[in-house]
Amino acid sequence: MKHLLYFFILCLFNFSYSQNVKNENRTIINFSDFNITFENLEVWDNENKLKEIQKDTANVSLELGESIDGKLFKINQSKFDKVEIYQRFENSITVMDEGPHCDLTEWKHFYSEWKLLKTKDDSFITNSHPVKDWEKFIPVSTEEIIDAVKEHCGLRWSEHIKNIKNATDYPCGVSTSRIFLKIVLKQTGNNTKQENIISFEIAMGC
Repeated sequence: MKHLLYFFILCLFNFSYSQNVKNENRTIINFSDFNITFENLEVWDNENKLKEIQKDTANVSLELGESIDGKLFKINQSKFDKVEIYQRFENSITVMDEGPHCDLTEWKHFYSEWKLLKTKDDSFITNSHPVKDWEKFIPVSTEEIIDAVKEHCGLRWSEHIKNIKNATDYPCGVSTSRIFLKIVLKQTGNNTKQENIISFEIAMGC
């Protein structure tokens, strides 16, 4: 009997612990008419900005090494009768220097097309992001890149890449800097339509 009691207490403790860990990694993004809940998504929100009601666009910084690939999430709302969610990614140029790096997140970018997300039971699932997509970029000359690095990062960084042949020639590189979700909500009875964006910022150069 003692063994059974011990086993029961141990199971209860493990269940409670797993629930707490799960809740710690739960990310809720609140808009005025709905909210979206991600399980097991680690974000950087030191100022608790995500507890506020977001406007048209919610900016979310992912923790280092975190990804939204293949993540399940739910949308909670009662006003609209049709929900569609689309995803796309943004690639930017980064310059690396054995640890430190300078990211051209305020310069030119490659943007993928919007893709409609699939559903699973009562949840949506984000698209996976193949490695081959990480280095896609628009046509730019090496002179353009060097000038942009000089403007945004400084002379030392532009000198560091003076011999590159293209945007992906080390120490220059291309990587995904943001992933976007576009939430389209419709009320077919009165033709109401609402769009909101979630922008996930990804740490580059690591």
